[in-house]
Amino acid sequence: TAASLLRQGGARAIADRPTRFFFAGKVPDGEAIAAGNYSEAKLLAHPYSEGARQMAWRHLRTPPGFKVVKSTPHYATEFTQAQVCLAALGQGWGIRAIWAMAAGCVPLLPASPTAYFFGNGGVNYSRFALPNVPASELDAALPRRLDNARDAGLLDALQQSLLVHRRLFLWPPAGLAYHMTLRELCRRSSGRPQGAAAAHGWARPACDRLLPEAEHFSALL
Repeated sequence: TAASLLRQGGARAIADRPTRFFFAGKVPDGEAIAAGNYSEAKLLAHPYSEGARQMAWRHLRTPPGFKVVKSTPHYATEFTQAQVCLAALGQGWGIRAIWAMAAGCVPLLPASPTAYFFGNGGVNYSRFALPNVPASELDAALPRRLDNARDAGLLDALQQSLLVHRRLFLWPPAGLAYHMTLRELCRRSSGRPQGAAAAHGWARPACDRLLPEAEHFSALL
């Protein structure tokens, strides 16, 4: 759970995390993908995970410090020891992005037409994550790109911002996900002429008042 991830090392610095990149999850046809039986074009067209898991399985299982597996008995430990965590889709956005945030692991979010959590609410993921990465870039060049990001201090900066922003995604008492959900519903309703928000005279800026400490947290969005 998010609470256990917070307890087990959710603030551990990037330099103290031995795993450079982590993903654990189902990969359909994984053996055939590993054997090279699918073209890259076919991997990228795979409907499950929109090709992201398939590309990671093809290219990212063997680089030093990378751990890409189908499962692990030690999810909490793995997340809190990783610098970057792939938060790939399954049939939709799952829990991995939240686990990564709770663990202090910088989420790598593949590009997708499916909106991220609170994606309609103006959350700027680029402040604390690596968002909108094309699945085609989950390739053999990714380890070098992540090394460059770490050496330039980008991963440290993203993680420091993540430690603040993650409150928006965690449920009480650790965070504000309940209030963010109300805010998201308010914003969606305010965009519909006959919506409840319009009927009550709410505008999108007024939806921010659903957040406690609204002045502070609206600045994070």
